[in-house]
Amino acid sequence: MGKPMDVDVDPKPLKRKGSPSGSDDSDDKLVPKVFGSDGKPFVNPGDQTVKESFNAKAIAHSDKSDLPKQKMPHRYNVIDFFMVDAIWHEKIGEDTGVKFRLQKLDLSKKSWWAEKGSPDPTLCSERDFDLTPDSHTCGTCNTTNHRVYRNMEMCLNNECPEFWKVNGVDPPETRELDPNFLAWRQNYDLKKHLDLAPHELIPQIPDITPENHREYRSGDKAKMGIVCSQCGRCLPRIKLNGWRCDFSHMNIVSYYNLENSESRDNDTGCTWSLLCDPDPIRVEGLIDLDSLSRFYANPHSDISGEAITKSSDYTSFAPYKMEMYTIAGVGTVTHFISNTDINQNLNGPNHLFESFQINDLGLRRHRPDKIQDNTASAVTNQFLVNIGLRYQNFTSLHFYETHRDVRLAYARLDWAIRRVVLASRIQYELPNELSIIGYVKNMAMEFHDDGTVGSAIATLSLGERATMTFRMKQEYYYGCRNYNARRELKDKFDGNLLTKKEYDDQRKEVCKKAGTSPVCLTIQLYHGHMTVMNGTDIQKYYEHCVTPDGGLRFAVTARHVPENTVPREDLSKGQIELDVDDFYDGDPLLA
Repeated sequence: MGKPMDVDVDPKPLKRKGSPSGSDDSDDKLVPKVFGSDGKPFVNPGDQTVKESFNAKAIAHSDKSDLPKQKMPHRYNVIDFFMVDAIWHEKIGEDTGVKFRLQKLDLSKKSWWAEKGSPDPTLCSERDFDLTPDSHTCGTCNTTNHRVYRNMEMCLNNECPEFWKVNGVDPPETRELDPNFLAWRQNYDLKKHLDLAPHELIPQIPDITPENHREYRSGDKAKMGIVCSQCGRCLPRIKLNGWRCDFSHMNIVSYYNLENSESRDNDTGCTWSLLCDPDPIRVEGLIDLDSLSRFYANPHSDISGEAITKSSDYTSFAPYKMEMYTIAGVGTVTHFISNTDINQNLNGPNHLFESFQINDLGLRRHRPDKIQDNTASAVTNQFLVNIGLRYQNFTSLHFYETHRDVRLAYARLDWAIRRVVLASRIQYELPNELSIIGYVKNMAMEFHDDGTVGSAIATLSLGERATMTFRMKQEYYYGCRNYNARRELKDKFDGNLLTKKEYDDQRKEVCKKAGTSPVCLTIQLYHGHMTVMNGTDIQKYYEHCVTPDGGLRFAVTARHVPENTVPREDLSKGQIELDVDDFYDGDPLLA
């Protein structure tokens, strides 16, 4: 009958009780996750119309799965079209789940994931399709089901009192699948079922038109991957302006030792690309110009008894309005609010927003440096480029390698940093690093801190509105929140009223974490606005996140990276010399 585990059948469940994730990676135990809304499984194996309603399904395997028995070349791998030819209930721990038996639709074709050197599949003309698995009829509920496990006749109807019983007791945890159940094959009509398949294995290349280009430029489809029409590789969206393929066949087949890895002469790699409309999205079509001078900020409840205070200055920085938030003993967050005149001025935010779309600044979603655990296809959530000194392990460009408009943005941020730092009497440090992050729909920056950098960090917002929120880090919040209780314990310990162990135990209980620390400051950032975080303790004790409203947005951030944190040979990248016309003075003539 051949091997019990042939390559064209997968008797393991790919879904149970609504969970598509498969078995647990650590011990391969099946863990049911959720039921339907009525508390019952989503499918009823006893209803034969359910099995008949399943057309051919394209099945994907994670590289964490142990089936097929072959190293997978990608994190997620489309295996082939399969048919569901058996469904049954099982006990999984204390719960009841549903399992499926899947058979590859085209039995005549050798599986691409077959081990190198394995024999070709048996010809359909030589297969015995009359062979069927043994069956068992329950004497209690009269339900007939396949014998799934070797030497185990049991009812698989979960509504029967004898469900999942072998001679009145639960079956052993270790079970072997019945050889006849594994060897069973059905002769499906390929044309019939493929015609009914809801999706092609290889999706069509997007048809980008003037009417829909916004969706592919910055909307729902701006993050999706496509399949290269030249070499067939799955392409993640790496570049902001579209898809480019740089795939080399020999690199992948030699690394993974796949079947069909015969030599390809002159394999120089693929150069196919699909780019979006080069015309930039204009600010006028992205945001409401009347809202550019609106301002929303809401400092929340105080932290550790110390309130976040707000001060306003609408004259000293005119034409900007300035709002400053002071976190007592920590630092300040200054918000420079621009207006339409500032944004439309020569080399202003409107110009920068369009320029960053037209010119190739190096924005890309970065891959890991090395292939680790088959995650080579993983990319960063945002499009980004780092300029100047190296920051957070991303390769950086020299300032002189960048477009002039990048230096114009840098000059604005340097102006904002100087105004804030000099007013606070903190030593000014020249920004030597600039990062540009591009956001499209459904992209955001989760809570984080900016690490060990200089005192002041400034960001210029271009394009879609975003919300910036701050909260204290959990490891500090829970201690600060219970300051009075901790002070009382310390006084008792100092007065010899508590032993060291009692003091430590009660202090841990007082500072016990529960949930997440609350947001303490929210700032709405519109096109042209700038923020300056001043004070290294902000990065030490607080974290922030940024959530755009959904359209195209660029965040340009300037920092001072300590020179002793980067290799000596890279120090020259942080040197910048601005031309006379590149300096920014805050647009005082517009006041």
